[in-house]
Order: sequence, then structure tokens, then C-alpha cells
Amino acid sequence: MITKKHIALATLAACALLGPAVGRAQSAGTFPSFIPFNFAQLEFPEGVAVDKVGNVYVSIQQSLFGTEPITDQIWRFSPSGAKTVLADFGSPGGGRCGLAVDAQGNVYMARTMAAAPYNGVYRVDATGHITLIPGTQNIVYADGLAFDQRGNLYITEVLSFGPGGDMSGQGGIWRVSRGGTAEVWLRHDLLTGTVPTLFPFRVGANGIAFYLGSLYVVNTDKALVVRIPVLPDGSPGQPEVWAQAVDVPQSVFYQSPMFPLMLDGIALDVHGDAYIAVPSRLAVIRINAADRSQETIAVFNVVPVGVPLAPLDAPFSLAFGAGMGERENLFVTGSGLVGAVAPPILLWPGPGLVKLEVGIPGLPLP
Repeated sequence: MITKKHIALATLAACALLGPAVGRAQSAGTFPSFIPFNFAQLEFPEGVAVDKVGNVYVSIQQSLFGTEPITDQIWRFSPSGAKTVLADFGSPGGGRCGLAVDAQGNVYMARTMAAAPYNGVYRVDATGHITLIPGTQNIVYADGLAFDQRGNLYITEVLSFGPGGDMSGQGGIWRVSRGGTAEVWLRHDLLTGTVPTLFPFRVGANGIAFYLGSLYVVNTDKALVVRIPVLPDGSPGQPEVWAQAVDVPQSVFYQSPMFPLMLDGIALDVHGDAYIAVPSRLAVIRINAADRSQETIAVFNVVPVGVPLAPLDAPFSLAFGAGMGERENLFVTGSGLVGAVAPPILLWPGPGLVKLEVGIPGLPLP
């Protein structure tokens, strides 16, 4: 039986083991290499975003007593790592998903409860005031968020309602023009998941990023990165498979029959290389834009494996830093999910926020 005591001891041991290894890999910048969250209080993060002055935002669920009620919150970490709560959405929680920041510094969070009135994408200003983006309450499962250079917001929809009213429809993307209402922008088989395996529903379009006139979208179940041109009139061009991810041999779950290869968040550097969170492999990978070759940037393990070790417990989302000395660093949320089911001897790091040096600056923020 996995108890809270096991979890606490394992988390402390993993932090002691992995902290120095991660710290040695960091470039200049004052943000900590790892900020652990409280597993016992169900502090499980998902989305992460960064603003132009270097604040890091995390979407998180929390329960002060480790049981119900659960709330959804957005946490703001200063460039030195000091935490404040930007917004509290209250109960019921557990629906926090992707984050994005617009040019004015407003933070957007996708929130999915599979039922009104909690579904939707919300804008939060610097004072913590929360506003629902019109039309987003109609998105069945909103997840990833990305802005283009004109301020249009794109939202991935993991799945939609099928003909029988169940959650078996195609994955897709919604678009919100500046000051407008959310509308379906594209549905496509390349954005649709496969027959349910690890989760009780298909998991299609997930992480999303914008680069040089195109959207790059992760399909979780199919382990794909799909490229979709945005045409001059704002309509979608023909989707194509930009990259097919392969398994991660450095992972303790390499070729695991229990955990299939599944991708989640995506971020792009100035060369168009794609950095992808791989929760089922406790890893972050990079796909080179020039030849689509794949390398492992960091992985959780308890022994040296030839790549940087990092406290990545089911990483969900990632974003490049923007503060002084942080542009070549990735901020990654570790959800803590694998640690919840793994044996205590695995010494999992638990949920938290990880900083990884990658040596290449990220794309400038819109």
C-alpha cells in the first residue's frame, strides 16, 4: 500500500538525488532548478506559461486537506521563484489545463470539467480578475492554448461529441479572433486520438504552438506533431504530419506495456525545433526542424543514462523562459501522476516545476 509517508520520503530522497544533477546543467538566472509541490494536498500542475518580464505561471489543482473540495488555481512565480496565487477558480476543481499569456500580460487558462458552467477558456488580468472568453464554454475538452502574432488565440479540443452524443468525436482546434467569439477552426483525423488505452477516452489534439505562419499541434495518442498552415485569410491550410515521435530508450518505462508512448505539451525554439513533454516516459524530447531527428533532452531515472537526469514525474507542459538569463531554459510541469501509482522504491520526485537548460533560446513571445 502506498501511503503519504512513503510518498513524502520518496519525494525527499529523489530531490536529494536529482537536485545537484539538474543544478549543474543550469545557465545564468535566479529561478530555482526544481520547485516541489505538495503531493499530500493534491497540488497537481498541468499548464505553464511565461510572460515578457520572466514571471512563470502554472495551472494547478489543490486541496488544502488532501480530499474534497478541490479547487483550480493559477500560481505566479516571480523571476526569483517566489510564489503568489494569481487566481482561484474555486470548487469544483480538477479541470485546469493549458496556459498562455497575451501581449498585454493577461493569462489565459483552459478549464475542462466536461459540463457547464465550468468548461471554457478564461482570461485573468494582473489583478486576478477572471473573465470567460465568449464561446469557449462550447468546447468539449479544451486543452492547449497558443497565440499568433496578430493576437488570435487557438485552442486545442482533445475530442468532441460523436453522433451518439458520447465523447468519441474528432479532435480539433478552435479560434478566437481578437475581441471575438470562439469558433471551430478545424476538425481532422490527424487531430483525433485512437481507441482508448490508458485513459477512458480518445486523446487527440493537445499541446499547440505557433511558428512562421503555421500551428504545430501534438496528437497525444498517435505520438504525432501535426503542422497546419494558417492561410492569409485566417482559414486553415492542409494538415500534415510534421514528425512522428519514437520511443525513449533512456526512460525507465521504455516500451512499457502499461504506459504507451504518449505526448503532451510543445514549445518551439528560434530555429523551429520542437520540445515535447512525454509524460509516459518521464522525459522531454527535442525534434530537430531540419531533419526531424529526435533526441532526449532530459529524463527521470535513478541511474545515469547518458542524458541529463531531471525530476520529471509525468511532465505535461513546457514553456521557454523570458527573464534575464532564462531564455535558453525550459520550464516544465511535472504532474506527479506516475509517482501516484509507481512502487515507493522508484524514488519518484513528485509534482513540481522543473527548469531545464537546452542551450537555444525560445521563440520571442507575441
